Amino acid sequence: MSRMKATMIDDSIINFDQPAPQRPFYNPAQSQQRQPLSYDINNYQAPQPKYQNMFKTGTNPHDGIRKAVAELFKGFHLTKTQQFDDPTFGKYGIYKARVSSLTIGPSKYIVAFVPNDTLPVGSTKMIQSLAWNNFQARETQNPLKEFNGLQLQEQFFQVKEHPILLDRINFVKESKYSYVYKAENLPLKIELIPTKEDETFAQSGTVLSAIDLFTTSVTLE
Repeated sequence: MSRMKATMIDDSIINFDQPAPQRPFYNPAQSQQRQPLSYDINNYQAPQPKYQNMFKTGTNPHDGIRKAVAELFKGFHLTKTQQFDDPTFGKYGIYKARVSSLTIGPSKYIVAFVPNDTLPVGSTKMIQSLAWNNFQARETQNPLKEFNGLQLQEQFFQVKEHPILLDRINFVKESKYSYVYKAENLPLKIELIPTKEDETFAQSGTVLSAIDLFTTSVTLE
């Protein structure tokens, strides 16, 4: 996590040769004081989730996140390429769509993991109809293998700002295969998966800028 990557960098940081700032240590003196025990229990209100004001009243936050992603990839239809059955994790339908790219290189694609899905492989569904709990934007050097032999046509994608997807994300740890981030307000985890040995990422960004890297996994929590 020592260097910045342009697509995840804050606007105020422009020197790519400088090391990323260190995460601050916890300072007990700066922590909030506990609320006195004498508060009026009759007027006490439990703290609201951080994302409370980001969605319409009564909206499930997971549904709100799915809707925002569907608007980002508006009009995309995904094809079921694999069925995953596991006694521990249950049944998952794996839906993928090929994303158009103006650059030469690996093929971009998106993938949605849909629990309790039993439709046959080859089924096609619009992105807004998929109740996924994990969404990925990735690249592949072998489309034929990645799409299980199915011929998927490229679909046009253009980055659009969406207020939900502009939520900030911050680096929390490095796992064996990825860099793990948490959103400041949304109930989700983002993992950035290096495709090269020396590939690194910034310590903060947004959900949208992470998805646009196409080396990304988004898991609802």
